[in-house]
Amino acid sequence: MRRTSLARCLILALLLAPLATVAVSARPAAAEEVYFPEIGLTLSDEHGFLRYWRANGGLAQFGYPRTPEIREVNPADGRVYTVQWFERNRFEWHPEHRGTPHEVLLGLLGAQAVIGREGEAPFARVDDPQSAGRLYFPETGHTLSNSFKAYWEARGGLALYGFPISEEFVETGGDGKPYIVQYFERNRFEYHPENKGTPYEVLLGLLGNRIVGDPGTPEAPVASVRTALAVPAQFRNGPFAPERALTLPPNFSASVFAAGLPGARMLALAPNGDLFVSRKDSGEIVALPDRDRDGTSDPPQTFASGLAKPHGLAFRGGYLYVAQEASVIRFPYAPGDLTARGPAETIVPILPSGPGVGLVGDVNHDTRTLVFGADGKGYVSVGSDCDLCIGSEERRATVLQFDPDGGGGRIFARGLRNAVGLGVDPRTGLLWATGNERNTLGPDRPNDFFTPLRDGVNYGWPYCVGISPAPDPTVGAGKEEFCRTVVETPLVPLPARSAPLGFAFSEGARFPAPFANGVFLTEHGPFDKPYRYGHRLVFLSMVPGRQGAGPRDFAIGWVGADGNLWGNPVDAIVGPDGALYVSDDLAGAVYRIAHAGR
Repeated sequence: MRRTSLARCLILALLLAPLATVAVSARPAAAEEVYFPEIGLTLSDEHGFLRYWRANGGLAQFGYPRTPEIREVNPADGRVYTVQWFERNRFEWHPEHRGTPHEVLLGLLGAQAVIGREGEAPFARVDDPQSAGRLYFPETGHTLSNSFKAYWEARGGLALYGFPISEEFVETGGDGKPYIVQYFERNRFEYHPENKGTPYEVLLGLLGNRIVGDPGTPEAPVASVRTALAVPAQFRNGPFAPERALTLPPNFSASVFAAGLPGARMLALAPNGDLFVSRKDSGEIVALPDRDRDGTSDPPQTFASGLAKPHGLAFRGGYLYVAQEASVIRFPYAPGDLTARGPAETIVPILPSGPGVGLVGDVNHDTRTLVFGADGKGYVSVGSDCDLCIGSEERRATVLQFDPDGGGGRIFARGLRNAVGLGVDPRTGLLWATGNERNTLGPDRPNDFFTPLRDGVNYGWPYCVGISPAPDPTVGAGKEEFCRTVVETPLVPLPARSAPLGFAFSEGARFPAPFANGVFLTEHGPFDKPYRYGHRLVFLSMVPGRQGAGPRDFAIGWVGADGNLWGNPVDAIVGPDGALYVSDDLAGAVYRIAHAGR
């Protein structure tokens, strides 16, 4: 999924220069640590971070710590590392390089900070000017000269900052002032003429601060206010005949956007902003326009019917793509279409399908979720055909990749028992998935999860189980080494049997600042009482240092006072109006959740 140029540059940097002047392998029995009262955080040598910080510039080079040590995905390569953030960078622990100078590496924060800006003029490759005093790097097609060249060469060069990934240009700094800057793989240089002739003429950008954000920003508020669900008159029947309420964070409202849609599942936004929803059990795709923008759907329009368990939806390149249980099809689409303008074209003719074995509640794992990645490829999740078994169909319990025309099909990720939710983080381009783990190990294990996916990686099912993957007690005998060295640990644990399904990154939501960088996840929950977990919408902060705290309740209340379910969330999406839309397959509805201050 990630850009090959970043991977190439990282490899070149490793080959061309060491990242520290000392190896960081030998560790004392009790790791040394330093406490910084200025920010109330500790820097430890447990993973060599303290020695690296001291050996390569310390406070002047990296600034104060901004987080404790945490597990986090690196957007530049999609891998999960133990990391610690500083004002100007991020340290990553690489156990695969244990005992070498590369055990601690700097994060590619420069590359991360400019994701999405590659088309801007300063980042375009240039030809070698063949000018005296100017370095040219054919690896990235950029030059280095003047004060920035002197600083780069004197303070660590390629090892510490990586290749330049832009030319010099003027950019507004975090203080609102314009500076001449240049981006490198691992940081940004700023020229300060007011400090000319001093060691501070060139300063490093505070990219760690820029990505982590204001430490004073409060945590996202949790669901704490019981809020009446606003139900338009035409929907006051069936599940909405009684008064309903949801518990939300303060100053949020919830209303029924559309109803009369039993089995409403996955959501997609058309290019013109119309909302579409799949109804797997009835074989329909339904359009829910709101042309008068009053926050309530106009009369639903059946876009297509007679389909074979349609589930995942995605608009791309003049088509509406639909993932059915056994195939992927696409309909020609033009903005504003409310009914299909032509017949469906089958582009992936055969996906694994058929009855399941040993699954709770007669579930068949027949949902196929579909998204398009930042690389333009399509991704389809295919669940297992059993709760726990060693199957013969290798495309089961996977996420598959294909070209937009259906060609190039292959397995992208394995060992995913049922990854119902798929989505792409717009900030990083990484593909994420929700994972529904096996049953019958008790009410509290194993954890379900939310994790970034990486090409070629195995996530454990059926042989390994748990957030720290260990052999499954039923089929995992002899798999200790496989679980320890091959399987990737999911990044975010979720409660066992919470059944996470669809999710929406908060980009575009007109919500308060604590919600600006995070994801809303639906938890569909177990089939049986008591409903200890799930049946709720949660918010997970993606801010470094806060993600590890886990999800916080955002909308709850679908379990009534009598202990029965009256509704159940399935998918979420941010609408063009900045509100959050949530589908419900039990109440047959789509809700609209908005903030009063927007």
